[in-house]
Amino acid sequence: MPDPSENGFSAAIKALNEVVAPAVDRSNPLAVEQLRLVSMFLEFYLSQRDLSRKLDWTELNLNVELGHAVCACFHSTDPMIKNLNRMLLLASRDLKITGSPASKWRDHTSNILGSVSQLLRSCAYQNFELFETLSSKVLEKSGEILALKRSWFLPLGFEAKPDALPSLNQWFERCPDI
Repeated sequence: MPDPSENGFSAAIKALNEVVAPAVDRSNPLAVEQLRLVSMFLEFYLSQRDLSRKLDWTELNLNVELGHAVCACFHSTDPMIKNLNRMLLLASRDLKITGSPASKWRDHTSNILGSVSQLLRSCAYQNFELFETLSSKVLEKSGEILALKRSWFLPLGFEAKPDALPSLNQWFERCPDI
């Protein structure tokens, strides 16, 4: 059965722009702006949805790299790092399974970020020198993850320097055909 969601999104956008927009009170600039933003977001989602799996895969891949950079700061036998190592092993395995549900990749990303955050909080109280080392590694890799998200949202037009960011094609070069 064909996916009807594209037609549904297109119909919703058309209804918002052609039926709802003219009926909105022009003396209410917030309502006018919110309607424009909702319509713009639906158009954005419709245009990007075919790439969303690649975004989720690439984001997980960057977070696996972040996790490995964090693990490198610890002794492999450190009990604090065992949980993160286990998560990285599972995530790395699922990155190789191109048919995995994207929700699984998002769950791995969330788990890795939660573990890294927990390690940072723990180190802040127990070992400030290690905390500073971890913080710089996390900030460095987080900059890449943020740049990926900024590239993703470029079509919305909010980016001050869009030419300074890699294109989505550049980000997705390492991504398998999913």
